[in-house]
Amino acid sequence: MKRILFYTGAKTYGGHEITSLFILKWFLERGTEVECVFPPENQPLADALTKLEEKNGRLRLWPMTPPRVLFHALHHRCCHQTVDALVVEFTRLDVDFAFVSQGNLEISALGTLAARKACIPCLSYLPMAHGFREMGAHYGRLRDLFNRYLVHQPAFWLTCTETQTERLRRLGAQQPIELLPQPIAFDEPPAPADVRRELGIAQDAVVLGMCGRLNNKQKGCDLFTRALSESPSDSPLRACTVLLIGEGQDGRDSVATLRSNGWSGKLHCTGWCAHPEKYLSTLDLLVLPSRFEGLPHVILEALYLGIPVAAADVDGLSDYLPSEWLFPKENATALRAKLLEFLQDQEAYLSALPELRQRVIRENAPQAVSKALESILIKFSKYIGLALRDEQSS
Repeated sequence: MKRILFYTGAKTYGGHEITSLFILKWFLERGTEVECVFPPENQPLADALTKLEEKNGRLRLWPMTPPRVLFHALHHRCCHQTVDALVVEFTRLDVDFAFVSQGNLEISALGTLAARKACIPCLSYLPMAHGFREMGAHYGRLRDLFNRYLVHQPAFWLTCTETQTERLRRLGAQQPIELLPQPIAFDEPPAPADVRRELGIAQDAVVLGMCGRLNNKQKGCDLFTRALSESPSDSPLRACTVLLIGEGQDGRDSVATLRSNGWSGKLHCTGWCAHPEKYLSTLDLLVLPSRFEGLPHVILEALYLGIPVAAADVDGLSDYLPSEWLFPKENATALRAKLLEFLQDQEAYLSALPELRQRVIRENAPQAVSKALESILIKFSKYIGLALRDEQSS
């Protein structure tokens, strides 16, 4: 394989970019030339790609801002000029295969449509195949209706859990769908004691926190805030320290609410950071009160670092975590009860952790993910025209 196209239209950085960048590096390490089309507004992604370009002459970057539209499938079928313009660009790049990174069915859909029209075999990585009605989006029911057209564009799909495979099938996907583990690849973080000193957190404090995009719509930051701020003054929760790792307006609102409800001296917020594992390692408990999810990358990082999780009983969270760690979604009272349960008997809560950590080490180590990716590409070589050598037969 001589040259591939890497396309993303995502304007914010999320967990699916971590896996997508891993796949991009996988191709570069095997001598493939990569033409990368991405929105420059996504600054963390742009920074990561620029560093890769500086180290590898086989990567070429093509910043391109996709149009902001609401009904992607309807818009691009009726107003096909945007797709046609991208087809011209894709054809000019003369690629053998397109990899499209999609956070949801609409994100980067322009890339799958253009690849299909340009007759370029396309693989889409879609870790969250939720309908927009379920996600509470504007005009969700109508968008879901039109978006069924988008499901048929790639030659095949990659996703992260069986639940997401089932969702794609319910949307009408008939292409091959394969599961790819998400890679855990970072340097060992500093000792938690050192990071606590840096943040001004007492070494003996119990630290509860969230990590990632701090929003209400998906991540349920408001539920965590309510669970803490509405706790009685004599609650054991009042002795805990709260750490918010990430950014977002909802997160800033949560900081203000918590400060006004007694957490002013026990509240820390890092803002966005390129290496959140540094701060993640200081948590005693990661809290994920999400309203919907694929499989959040942060829970794999937490488990790898030996940190337990309290999570809403939704999608990839319930697929992966033990039932004892879960609480009903949309329920701040149930979340508060789960936090108290953790405080009252941490040893019992931690009993499932060693087995889960070993699973992450076994399935999500870079070597394991590389092997899984190669097997997938060999399996689908008849669809994408790859000529990869099957080492198992040599």
